[in-house]
Formats: sequence, structure tokens, C-alpha cells
Amino acid sequence: MGITDRIYRCTEAGRRACEDSDAGVSPELQRILRVVAGDTHWDVLRRSLASYSETQILQGLARLEDAALVESKPAGPEHDLDFTA
Repeated sequence: MGITDRIYRCTEAGRRACEDSDAGVSPELQRILRVVAGDTHWDVLRRSLASYSETQILQGLARLEDAALVESKPAGPEHDLDFTA
């Protein structure tokens, strides 16, 4: 299971940062935060942020996790997007 087999979710601090343009979060990272809603699969993030490269998204997510604005967990069978599990 790789880094792209993960589910992402905003923390409470992430939700506050998303709502506050003066929170010190770059516009690029705020855009990623706005896409992360509930349990959001990596594939959903990648499609929703198509103007960003995969590397940019992964680096942004890593920065957001380091800042405790986003948390992630391994995707389980219940997150199978093609419903084959």
C-alpha cells in the first residue's frame, strides 16, 4: 500500500484555516484543503486538482499533515472506488 492508497481528512485546525484567508496558509494549500471533505480518497483529490501535478499534490498534502491541518489513514476495502471489493 503506497502513499496514494490513503484517505485524507481535514482536522479541526484545517477547517478553520480553510475558512480564514489570514491563517497563513498559501492559496495552493488552501485549495487542497477545500477539496478534502470528510474521508477523501487520493484518487478524488487527484481528479479534483487536475491542474496540479501528482508531485505538487503529494507535497502539499505532506505539508498540510506536518502542520496538523490534514490527517490520513490507509484506504480500506470500504474505500474501493470501483466497488469490486
